[in-house]
Amino acid sequence: MRIVITSGPSYEPIDHVRRLTNFSTGELGTLLAEVFAAAGHQVVCFRGETSTFPPPLAPVEVFPFKTNADLEAGLRRLLLKEEVAIVFHVAALCDFRVKKNRR
Repeated sequence: MRIVITSGPSYEPIDHVRRLTNFSTGELGTLLAEVFAAAGHQVVCFRGETSTFPPPLAPVEVFPFKTNADLEAGLRRLLLKEEVAIVFHVAALCDFRVKKNRR
């Protein structure tokens, strides 16, 4: 079975130096990915680039993401090209978005 798991934090840039984020480590999503992969499932893990928990050890396909929009785009691309049975959305997404980025 093809399973997708999202894991870790996202962030939203304020400007080229500052960003809004949270303290998610990516642990829960990583552990879920490892358990399902060990059980013989094909697992894709969308993992926040700032996750501090070590990446999955099992044969898990990992796609890094930065922002909520990055994650959404990655999920849409994946779902357009292949069928997915289950999605576990455990990523701690950023709750706010800057209206106008000051870059």
